[in-house]
Amino acid sequence: MDRAHRGVPDSELWQRAAEHDGAAFGDLFERHSDAVYLHCFRRTASWSSAEELTSVVFLEAWRLRRTVRLHGDSILPFFVHASVKGLTSLDRSSSPRVAVVKSAHILAPYHSSSSSSDKRILVIFMALS
Repeated sequence: MDRAHRGVPDSELWQRAAEHDGAAFGDLFERHSDAVYLHCFRRTASWSSAEELTSVVFLEAWRLRRTVRLHGDSILPFFVHASVKGLTSLDRSSSPRVAVVKSAHILAPYHSSSSSSDKRILVIFMALS
């Protein structure tokens, strides 16, 4: 973790990430990726599925960073919510990537708008699966 961000609350790091600060987002990843991964692993019993789903959760978080609003000081509830929705869809899908794409509409309450770039990203996800 970047020493400059040590002790900085998630809410401030998230604000910096929303302003394209990759180091702040990286610190959030370092803080919370293990918790997200363990949650996914407990639910899937698959290291590779948990790892892929964790990556997709953070990719989605980066994509939505400008529109997601925190309710409190921690971003972890959003990450866990995104992983739960992805896991729910994973039960009906063979790929975590497809699962997160299918559950993207469930994340709508966390962001305020959708753009054409969002649609292009969904198309890319579908092509990769």
